[in-house]
Formats: sequence, C-alpha cells, structure tokens
Amino acid sequence: MKTIKILLIICCIFLIQNITKAQTIDSLVSDIYHIDKKNIPFIKMPYFDVQKEKQDNPLKYGKVFLTDISPTNSGIWQTLDSGKIWHIGIYSKDAFSLGIIIKNFNIPKGAVLNIYNTTKQKIVETFDYNYTLEILPIYKIAGDSIIIEYYQPNNSEFESEFTIYKIVHAYINSSKHAQQPPNPSSINSRVGINCPAGDNWQDEKHSVVWIESNGYEGTGYLINNTNYDRTPYVLTAHHVIPNETIASETIFYFNYESETCSGTTGSKDQFRRSAWLKSTGGHLVHDYSLLELKQTIPLGYEPYYAGWNRSNVLPQEITTNKN
Repeated sequence: MKTIKILLIICCIFLIQNITKAQTIDSLVSDIYHIDKKNIPFIKMPYFDVQKEKQDNPLKYGKVFLTDISPTNSGIWQTLDSGKIWHIGIYSKDAFSLGIIIKNFNIPKGAVLNIYNTTKQKIVETFDYNYTLEILPIYKIAGDSIIIEYYQPNNSEFESEFTIYKIVHAYINSSKHAQQPPNPSSINSRVGINCPAGDNWQDEKHSVVWIESNGYEGTGYLINNTNYDRTPYVLTAHHVIPNETIASETIFYFNYESETCSGTTGSKDQFRRSAWLKSTGGHLVHDYSLLELKQTIPLGYEPYYAGWNRSNVLPQEITTNKN
C-alpha cells in the first residue's frame, strides 16, 4: 500500500526593490502632503448575497467587481509645490480583505503609487516606474476599505493613464481557515512540510507555489524542462487558472510554509506577479494549465524545478500538496 503524505506549503509575498512598508497614513499624508484623510472620497462596492456566491462558486474566497476607476474619472487631486497627488478610497461592507487589479500600469520616473490599509494605518505596497508589467494585481489587503494614492512630480515625461478595473471582496477569511493546525497522524488531514513526514522532501518543497487570482486560491509546481535552462514554468489546475487573462492577473507565492510541524502561519514575502498561459485543458477532462512566469525567480528563493518523465511506471512513494 502506497503511503500518501500531504504536504502543507504555506506561502509568501516578495518585497521587490520598489516596495516599502510600515509608513503610517498620518505621517505620510497629513504631515507631508497636508491632506486630511476624511476628505478622500470613497467608492462603495454594491451589495451581494454572500451565501449565494458561496453556493454558486464553492471554490472561491472572493467576489470580483468590474470597475473603471482612474485618476481621470474618480477621486481627488491636490496640487503640490513638487507635483500633484491623487487619492481614492475603496469600501466594500464586511469584506475580510480587498484586492485590486490595475491595467495599463505605466508611470513616469519619480512617480509613485501607494496602497494603504486603513485598518492597520500603513502602506501595504508601493510601486514606481521600475514595475514594468502592464497588469498589476494586489490581493488580500486586510479590512473592508483601502486608500490608493498616486503622486506625480512636476515636469514628468508623460501622464499616467492606469485604471483599476477589478475589485476583489474576500467573503471568506482564508487566513483564519489556514490557522487550523495540521494533524500529522491522520492521512485525511494536512501534514505540515516541516513535520517528520516531510523530512525527505525539503528540496522538493521549494517547487511548490501558492496561487491567488480573482478570488481563487490554489497551488502549483515549478517544473523543469528538457533544456534545463530554468525557464519558470508552473504547472497548476485549469480550474485555478483557466485562461490568459486570469494568468496575467495572478500572484505566485514561494516558500509559503510554517517553520514548525504544528505551526499555522507562514511568511508571504517571496512572490512573482503575472504569467503567460502556454497550454491548458478543461477541468472535466485533464484539469491542467501550464504557465510561464513573466518575472524571473530570484536565486534567494532557492527555487527547485521539479523533474518529470513520460513513463507509465507508478512511483513507490507519492507526495502531493493540498490546495
């Protein structure tokens, strides 16, 4: 009888060079830009039936709203000595967290886009012209409201025309669900990768990625190719990433794991954004999607490119991850 060990890989957010944290709204907005947060207009997302959403989409954690929010049609601008600054707030009642997806992201040198968490009163992420992908997905900002701030200096080379075209309202608190401790003695339960059962899989665990996109969560694997050239191919399920659009709006987290066998949380500071869809098969037949990440994977992530072959010989030992 083959032993099946379930690996729990708990994932991460990589803070690339253009991301900073731990600045407060009060110090950045009020003191530097002299803007009262109370004057920032908020766009309220419409009501929806959470129970019906759960029934209709049992694999999802969030509702996606299509929007058309940009500095040219929403929010408030203020002129500064050094340039100009734009703010808009997003509110969705009872959301555990919010996500936004931005398209046409292209800002001039010196400009900066900040995302605030109004619950924790700090910058969640910051982006500048070094972020070169047209699509910018940002998921799971804790709380039911966020503030988006865009600063552009005088004499910029061009005017940015980015648009927030999707808002993701998390109606399931997936972080709380993840805090249920694994049970290493049960074959039907999650087994942490750093439990004794995972001792022989400490290299392979670096191939596993946690995936978030458009209100879905899932897992995938970084896989090797016959050229052995470290092309960042990821194999996942069709029901997680079914098409090119969703692939471009996805975040892939690496090394998302608890440090102990009984742990329930992990770091989310290693990630890559967006991918190309190379091949896919419908979930009722094959249920696979092969992706190529648009951003290279830093060696500091210790990426492991899982091997494969075309033989039909069953392995003596099987290990999988639970998504």
